[in-house]
Amino acid sequence: MISDRNIAALEKGKWLAEKAHKGAGRLVVRKTASGSVIFYFRYTRPDGTRDSLSLGYYDRTGKDGYTLIQARDKAGELSRQYRSGTVNLRSPKAGDQRQQPTESVSRQPSAESAIDDPGKSLQALLLGYVTYLEINRKISAPDVKKDIHRYVINPYPDLAAKPAATVETDEFRALLAAIVSRGNGVTARRVRSYLHSAYKRAMAAGNDPSTPEVLKGFGIKSNPIAAIDSLNRYNRAGERALKEWELAHYIRELDCTTDQNIRDALKLALLLGGQRMKQLLRVRAEDVDLVGVDISDPDGNMHRVKTITIYDPKGKRTNPRAHVLPIFGETESIVTKLIERNKEFPTIFGKCTRGPISDSNTSSRVHDISTKLLKEKKIAAKFAFTDLRRTCETLLAQLGIPEGIRAQVLSHGLGGIQSRHYDRHNYLLEKREALDKWAGRIILLCERQGQPSASE
Repeated sequence: MISDRNIAALEKGKWLAEKAHKGAGRLVVRKTASGSVIFYFRYTRPDGTRDSLSLGYYDRTGKDGYTLIQARDKAGELSRQYRSGTVNLRSPKAGDQRQQPTESVSRQPSAESAIDDPGKSLQALLLGYVTYLEINRKISAPDVKKDIHRYVINPYPDLAAKPAATVETDEFRALLAAIVSRGNGVTARRVRSYLHSAYKRAMAAGNDPSTPEVLKGFGIKSNPIAAIDSLNRYNRAGERALKEWELAHYIRELDCTTDQNIRDALKLALLLGGQRMKQLLRVRAEDVDLVGVDISDPDGNMHRVKTITIYDPKGKRTNPRAHVLPIFGETESIVTKLIERNKEFPTIFGKCTRGPISDSNTSSRVHDISTKLLKEKKIAAKFAFTDLRRTCETLLAQLGIPEGIRAQVLSHGLGGIQSRHYDRHNYLLEKREALDKWAGRIILLCERQGQPSASE
């Protein structure tokens, strides 16, 4: 039985279901990895398979989603449709399947009816878009939800309460301009993208059976974000790449980090060739193979390769791409210690002294190191974590690692037709060779005495 208390106690990734008569469908809830709770109506399709139709978010107060009572009412309405003969509730003609063939009354809500519906506000649209991301298991969902609350809903409650179909381009332009004026152009570009996608998804809802119910019926006829500049000038590639002696100073300072998980996350990202921190921090113990697999080289020699799998969701792919990297030597040692140290946590990186570990924690540590080294005149200019990835690729190129192998190590530029459909080689031996050279280079530059300072 679903209750507010049971929902609060529900574990992430788990479901709760209402009791119901056979053949009537039932209300169920699921708690996502981000902690959000989504209502669904579960029923059996004509072919005997089960379908879970998204109803929307749960919110005990009813402010940011459905209360339990409201969700039960919605599920009851769908149950009545289902029991009366509407066997496919995702059908564009759901609820109208028993009408005469000559009837052509549109079931798509008009803009006027959406304006009068308080449940079709801008806030409902944006949170509905988050629901869509969660249903499709998009890893970005928690970050999108956080940004929507931080930059739209919380600072502009009156705007968020307006019917989504009535919010004008100038209102969004002012919102984004305020973010840019605070020096957050990259953030403004990101928020614009979320707004544009939410409106685009709602406009296409009538033709897309996979769109959740919470994105339907807004009566949106045009996308008000389309006329706003895309802010691509805030997406310019950086140019900072550390010199080898600067990287050596960074590594020495990193080794002095007191928080073991922060230190190991940054060290592992570096030793693995410059991996994206947000993706690396999601690695679970089951994503690590410390037994290894035997792989034959072109000469027929067998090699045992242990691996760590990072999931790369970038791009338009529905499912994250498995990015498999070999671990050995220091990387294997770090991963083994992480698993043992954080075995009670969902990921191998556990938590840090400030709470749950995140890429903001690791970026903050890099910022602190950069500030200290600059003050001590041990580096020529400040740097950020994103500069370390660029540094790694630059130095890998100097080691003579071919561009194609660097792409395999860094997981970029692999979305083409050849990589997606034809190239099934795992490149594990090539990646191991590249990372072995990289590890040797790091050891060498850290062992050198008398590295120059920025003042020399």
